[in-house]
Amino acid sequence: MVNATCDTRSCSSLVRSTWSKYGSKRYHHPFAGDLTLGFEAFTPIGEPDQTLGLYTVEPGSPSENALRMLARWTPTNGVEG
Repeated sequence: MVNATCDTRSCSSLVRSTWSKYGSKRYHHPFAGDLTLGFEAFTPIGEPDQTLGLYTVEPGSPSENALRMLARWTPTNGVEG
């Protein structure tokens, strides 16, 4: 089993070869504004039709703050507490 917390830059070449894409992606959300998220797409060995996409955010960044605001948002009440 592959350790999912492995940093793609420090893993063995076998593990690294299973990562199809990584980097960052920028999105524009209509309420939260611009978001920059880390992205990794993992295709498990022996499961070429399966892909696991992971999105991360830099702690303390404006993107993290925007995502926290969205987590509190409700369609009928707007942002709560």
